[in-house]
Amino acid sequence: MPKIVSIVEGEGEVQALPKLLFKILHDLGRYDIQVSQPKNSKGVTNILKPQGLEYFLRLAAREVDCAAILVLIDSDGKCPITLAKQLCQRAMLAQINQPIMIVCAHHMYEAWLVASIDSIAGQPLGQREGLPATVSFEGDPDQLNNPKLWIDDRFVNGRGYKESLDQAEMTKLLELELAFAQSRSFQRLYHAVQEALAAIDTNQIKVTPVYDEPDPSVLPETRIRKPRNFL
Repeated sequence: MPKIVSIVEGEGEVQALPKLLFKILHDLGRYDIQVSQPKNSKGVTNILKPQGLEYFLRLAAREVDCAAILVLIDSDGKCPITLAKQLCQRAMLAQINQPIMIVCAHHMYEAWLVASIDSIAGQPLGQREGLPATVSFEGDPDQLNNPKLWIDDRFVNGRGYKESLDQAEMTKLLELELAFAQSRSFQRLYHAVQEALAAIDTNQIKVTPVYDEPDPSVLPETRIRKPRNFL
């Protein structure tokens, strides 16, 4: 069965991203695609350094049944469009024989959790205490400089946010409709999965976003398919 193989920054995303990708695939009605355990770069600097991205792309491409590669990094204060453009240019020069989708979470993965905080707050996170039910967020989560710290500050009883444990549990509770409505960066991830599926279905090798056209993350909403249950 074809697989989407991801490249991520750390252990939190290794556990969380497959759950999020399965949510999106199932929302799109695609049960014929597997999601591989992501390749952990153990820090974004290992992706950004010379030949770092290229090394991880080749590693992902060698996985059995790899049909598409998704690279997810946090922008961490950098311009996500500029960062994605640089990575796309490098990916094209790497000459990998699978389609490659670049996604820069703005400013980090946790912004998507904040975008869906209404579905997360008040719920236990596995065996760990969750956020108080009163926690909510108004505004644009992509504009939070440190959404990880925002989440951490809202735990009580001396309990803080632990990425390696809480990120995946929060992702289980994330609602696509909420995240899509609140985060343009999340829209890019959703659209990247669509691009991967289109490339797999047509046996097309490409790297996205494509920058000789408007950037997909800022396309009008009518050009991006909304989650099936979007209200």
